[in-house]
Amino acid sequence: MVDRPQNLAAQHWNQRYGDQNTGWDLNQPSPVLKAFLPDYLKQEAFVGRSLRAAVIGCGRGHDARFVANLGIETVGFDFAPLAIAAARDLAQSAGISPTQLRFEEMDILAIAPHWHEKFDLVIEHTCFCAIPPERRPDYVTSVRSLLQPNGRLVGIFFTHNRSGGPPFSCTETEVLDLFTPPFRRERWHVSQHSIARRKGEECIGIFQI
Repeated sequence: MVDRPQNLAAQHWNQRYGDQNTGWDLNQPSPVLKAFLPDYLKQEAFVGRSLRAAVIGCGRGHDARFVANLGIETVGFDFAPLAIAAARDLAQSAGISPTQLRFEEMDILAIAPHWHEKFDLVIEHTCFCAIPPERRPDYVTSVRSLLQPNGRLVGIFFTHNRSGGPPFSCTETEVLDLFTPPFRRERWHVSQHSIARRKGEECIGIFQI
């Protein structure tokens, strides 16, 4: 049997975790997410609600643990088995309840139907930039399928124009053209809280359906 491209992609990323070739992994939650998300959740639309979030391309789960610790029921998704295993171990070591945070091995471009419309928030960080440009429309469709009506994508988009990849080049214009429609743009701005090597290149984008 010939492996499909996405199976090969999963094998590639899993091998990188096996080789510890994970330069994108900050070994902590994104400083951008830490600086932004708690205050964002204090707005009227979220106060008093029990929220559920999906963290896609979650890797070892640093962002997912941060989100869960905000009191949000969280599910982290990644298609690399070694990433999911590490994420589960780290969550257990942190003492986070499995009812508050769980991790699932799944290809974000092939969402299982039972996850459709299950989340108030989808959170992404360095996932979009790892998607080959020709598959990015599929990514937008997949993200939308996870969200309930009025749900929001909270994205930290690594916007750069360097050749090669991943991370593949990504511009503000491309992101906005892909997401609007089928989403409505709520916010878009460059973060001031990026790590040094991404300074001025990480944009917070919030899109609502």
